[in-house]
Amino acid sequence: MNIKLTTQEKIRVINGEDVFAIMQKILLELWRIKVAIYFIIENEDLMNQRIKIGYSSEPGKRIKALQTGNSRSLALMGWIESNDDKQLEKELHEKYSNYRVLNEWFEINNENVLEELKNHGTDGYIAIQENAGEFLGCDRDAIPEYMPPWEWADTEIEDFCPQCGCSCGLHYNENYGTERCLNCGIIDSYYDENEERVEGWGEE
Repeated sequence: MNIKLTTQEKIRVINGEDVFAIMQKILLELWRIKVAIYFIIENEDLMNQRIKIGYSSEPGKRIKALQTGNSRSLALMGWIESNDDKQLEKELHEKYSNYRVLNEWFEINNENVLEELKNHGTDGYIAIQENAGEFLGCDRDAIPEYMPPWEWADTEIEDFCPQCGCSCGLHYNENYGTERCLNCGIIDSYYDENEERVEGWGEE
């Protein structure tokens, strides 16, 4: 998916201005996926994770529909854009058939989901937490800690962009002289005012 930012929006991102509003625009664009294989988790019992693998043109509306009548809190973990959603869904269902609980629900874990998202290259996306990057405090060594982009595990910025969630990650771009996400255009210099924030993402 190619999300277009205006020149002024790119400048504001680089200057650290209106970042939340621009992130909201990006996230809204990501929700307008034509067709996607989604991973939705019953987000309460993390010891026995039940994850739904399905497809939808609008994962956001789909999770709301699934939540109706479900006493357990549901959360979108990520999605894979696909030109053949039904075939990909079938392949994933067959792959995890031994872990099937009921219909499209499987007892797999977040590591399985992360692996699938990585395996599908730039078509895979993690769902970014609303409070990603929020300062949590300092550890025993006085090192600042921040809320990671993904709720269920730490991720490296080389694997997943901490802003749009694309599995293209941030990689060095000669034109910018720094790491850059090819999907949303965010560049590493955006975090220069707080380098620990980037370093904290993905660290144990």
